[in-house]
Amino acid sequence: SSTVLLMVFFTFSEAISSLLFQTVHYSDLIKVVGLSTIFNGIINQPFVFRLQFEERSKLYVIITSLCTLTTLVLTILFVVVWENGVWGFMLATLIGSVITFFCHFLAVVKWTRFSTDRGVANDLVRYGLPMISSFFFLFVLQNAGRFILQRYHGIADVGIYSIGHTFGMV
Repeated sequence: SSTVLLMVFFTFSEAISSLLFQTVHYSDLIKVVGLSTIFNGIINQPFVFRLQFEERSKLYVIITSLCTLTTLVLTILFVVVWENGVWGFMLATLIGSVITFFCHFLAVVKWTRFSTDRGVANDLVRYGLPMISSFFFLFVLQNAGRFILQRYHGIADVGIYSIGHTFGMV
């Protein structure tokens, strides 16, 4: 699903930008959003779930809190201090997503034995395939407010909203 989503974001970034913002100017931002979504929203989840299912709540809370704080600091640096605007927010989000992924991965990989079972893999694909479209619609629902805000109030207000949203996620 990550590969398919990445191909969609990179192949249709100009069309998505035109549809959402009436310009292709933001196509690179669409690609960054796609990468952030893949790191934080898809490939990070099995490692987060492993921590939760194994009831390693202390480690989960520590990693999640530190990574959220790191992303928040990066966002403030990129947007406020270095005045990179929307690009700064998106890059800070991408970097934070990658850091979060690696922190969860490294925490879990130490005590995980990797193996493959073709029957389980087939079951997982059969179960997960219908969820790809629901993930897309969930992404649209979670981000629709930003597109509406941009449409009626401009991209600067979306940046302020996004910073507030980051604070709220803490």
